Amino acid sequence: MAELCIACRASTENRRKYDWVSREMQYLYIAQIVIEDIVARQLEPTAFVCRPCWQRTERTHQRLIRKAEQQADQDRDPSEVPNSRPISLILPGLLRAPNTANSCIFLHCTNESRRRVPENIIFRMVCRYSYFVPESGRVCNEHVEQNLWHLLPVQDNSSEEFTAAQIMTIVSMLQRHITEEILDFEQYENIAPAEFHTWTGLTQDQFTELLDSLPSLRTKKNKRTVLAAVLVKLRTGDSNARLANFF
Repeated sequence: MAELCIACRASTENRRKYDWVSREMQYLYIAQIVIEDIVARQLEPTAFVCRPCWQRTERTHQRLIRKAEQQADQDRDPSEVPNSRPISLILPGLLRAPNTANSCIFLHCTNESRRRVPENIIFRMVCRYSYFVPESGRVCNEHVEQNLWHLLPVQDNSSEEFTAAQIMTIVSMLQRHITEEILDFEQYENIAPAEFHTWTGLTQDQFTELLDSLPSLRTKKNKRTVLAAVLVKLRTGDSNARLANFF
């Protein structure tokens, strides 16, 4: 009998999955969201959680954190405002982008389009350039397409000051990616289209067409990963050792 996901109850036979007990032990606060849901639905727990469900739960957890922070700001006594600036720390060797959603993180950019920077891209910048983008940081569509992340650390608007919340965000991100493959191209439908294009330079349809045109890859079990690794290397110039951290 196929193992079922603890959250969605779908079979985990043909999808990435995690052992539920280890997830619960390592990420208790995130796991608690799933536990509350299955209790409310009066469902029996299972041994696994599928990757899509776990990623949705992580996003829910982040939304709850942001909501709690916003509520705390609203409830704060106005008299406390002058002293409410979060304590910041200087971290030599680590830089961050401006913590604002009002403009693109690339200096002097006036493009009106703005979007969140995908976590996989932030992870890559932290590992390769020692550069972090805070929660409020935004990037325009044009700079996502250009893939010029290496220019960010030398900009004049970079800062060495980090709040405790930003440091914990970096730590949590690194903890998640230490235990997971960062990019699962075997099931690339789970990768956001914009993020997919950022890494490979192709749309998902173009990727599929290219894959179908390469008969030498058809018999390989991990043919999508093989092709994606080549495309990412060509686009980023990363070494094989560094690319191993993302696959």
